[in-house]
Amino acid sequence: MWIVRLALRRPYTFVVAALVLLLLTPYVLMRTPTDIFPNIDIPVLSVIFNYGGLPPEEMERRIVNNFERFATTIVADLVEPRNRPRAFAMLYWAINLGVAFSGVAGGYLAERSYSLLFVLDAATCLIFAALILRFVPETHRATPGGGGQGYGPALRDGLLLGLTGALFLGAVVYMQSLVTLPLAVRADGYGPEGFGLVYAVNPITVILLQPLVLWAMDRLPAVPLLVGSALVMGIGFWLTALADTLVVFGLTIVVWTLGEIGFNAVGPALIANIAPVDLRGRYNGIAGVAFGASAFVAPLAGTWVFDALGETTLWTMCFVLQALSAVAILALRPMIRTRQAALEATESAGV
Repeated sequence: MWIVRLALRRPYTFVVAALVLLLLTPYVLMRTPTDIFPNIDIPVLSVIFNYGGLPPEEMERRIVNNFERFATTIVADLVEPRNRPRAFAMLYWAINLGVAFSGVAGGYLAERSYSLLFVLDAATCLIFAALILRFVPETHRATPGGGGQGYGPALRDGLLLGLTGALFLGAVVYMQSLVTLPLAVRADGYGPEGFGLVYAVNPITVILLQPLVLWAMDRLPAVPLLVGSALVMGIGFWLTALADTLVVFGLTIVVWTLGEIGFNAVGPALIANIAPVDLRGRYNGIAGVAFGASAFVAPLAGTWVFDALGETTLWTMCFVLQALSAVAILALRPMIRTRQAALEATESAGV
């Protein structure tokens, strides 16, 4: 579109325009009356979707899924294959750092002014867009026949589907931290405050121990690191069966968070490494289905096992699922090596 081309040619003009809009926003907010359904003289058909009881996590997922897919694709395009696990780990660390800061800042601002909260939220989005526009180069490369293939080639790729299945198993286990872990904490006599306290260990662990994981990523191949991360996650969730105090719950979270960091960093990097250049976005989209499907399966399966078979069975099954994920990844290792070698040869030849 012409407006996009103009923005790319004159980025500073659009940044200034965005800042002007930002400065005018408080005045507009104070002058604009609150009216969800204003009086309109022309015939209007209003279509309202009511998502009663929609969890905040699901709402967040609906908004940011596309962003995560695009960000993953851009990182994969900008970084060479051997450095992609480190790049995704740093991206994951930055996201968790932002989540930790926004939780504190958002709570502080929400107690004082929702208007200011949303204005600052919009400002950070504009700043983010300006930084991307100014410093991140365009990564899309036109390739013959790459634009109209759709998802067909990706869906016919057995290696991609195998890795997606392995990621799905890991995601089902990880989702138990949001679904059945609160039930386990409550079953031991602790309320929501107790769960909030122990779950805060997760982002703190990500922020503090990320350098250790980066050190391991620089020294281990991607597949063994992903397998090890899956097993560490499984062990961490299995240890939850032994937890009966907040301290022990916190220690188990430290263990599976270590695996989570590696799993969430190496998994996307591996998907990017096996994807043809012109299909990376579609490959990331299909791999993302694993996490979306887990959000549907994990609550149903996890709560049923928790109620019908007990906590010990649930956490043991978490370890079994992660072990199956690790076995699947190991079984795909020869295919991963072959694919990566073929893609590297193709890119080196400039095809």
